[in-house]
Amino acid sequence: MSGESEARGRPSLYDAVSAATTNIRTRVRIGVEGISSDRLIELVRWVEAHAPGTCTIRNGKVGPAEIEVR
Repeated sequence: MSGESEARGRPSLYDAVSAATTNIRTRVRIGVEGISSDRLIELVRWVEAHAPGTCTIRNGKVGPAEIEVR
């Protein structure tokens, strides 16, 4: 996976710029003898749609941190 981020958005550096990573991309290189390219693409798209990481990013549902001070 790769993406882009703005260093000024890191905490305490520049509050007007988001610290979010943007333009997240995944590159997959796959080849299996005897399996068509269309079938391999279908498989990768299925995994992309169901993988925990991509589902989390797509849904954007990240809750606040739970803090326990000791």
